[in-house]
Amino acid sequence: MAGEFYDALGTVTGYALELGDDVRTFQYDVEGTEVAGLRVDRNDNRVRLTGFRGDRSFLVEYVFRVSDHLDGGVEALDEETLDRAHEAAAEAVHDTDASIRRLTAGDGEGQRWDGYAVQDRLYPFDAGFGLREYNETVKGVVRAGVPVARAAAEELDAVSEDVVPGTAESEEEPRRIDRMYE
Repeated sequence: MAGEFYDALGTVTGYALELGDDVRTFQYDVEGTEVAGLRVDRNDNRVRLTGFRGDRSFLVEYVFRVSDHLDGGVEALDEETLDRAHEAAAEAVHDTDASIRRLTAGDGEGQRWDGYAVQDRLYPFDAGFGLREYNETVKGVVRAGVPVARAAAEELDAVSEDVVPGTAESEEEPRRIDRMYE
């Protein structure tokens, strides 16, 4: 099973490199379960692909956290500003059919909204899995995630809208770039 898992991860890595994505791998253990995946940067948009050994799919996520773009995190924002950003992002969420997870910061009752993660699944173990499915899944989470992130950023004076890359370049047809992977 471990060999099959790493073969699938290698296939996905190959597709990412073939499409010109910048790729970094990661690996760690969560309570005895091996986790591995890729951090993919495509046209300044970051997507994370995570696989749990034993699962038959990888989680694909585009994450926008407000706290990643603020000195002092979301605690530095007043409640009204954060609520406005949350409402704007929530409206954008309704315009997409992607799976979206609400992110929070803090603990207990002090938790505050901190962004969204747009999620999809990739099935590299399926016989029909290929370059096209990989590309469409990554493009899909970026297309769904950028408008949500942009809507939130527009409401936050402390966050420049430039921190949210556009999707225009992600619309291009795949291009082949030969690279060395270390």
